[in-house]
Amino acid sequence: MEGEVGLRAFFDHFDVELLPGALRRPTRILRGYEMLPARLVQRSN
Repeated sequence: MEGEVGLRAFFDHFDVELLPGALRRPTRILRGYEMLPARLVQRSN
């Protein structure tokens, strides 16, 4: 529950813009991204 509250607060204050250059992990055991470039943009209130 604490993670949910923290992530909600984070996304209430920032927009996340994904940038080119994402690299997937080469293994099937630990799936996901090895590198996922992103930019945080502060929301104006």
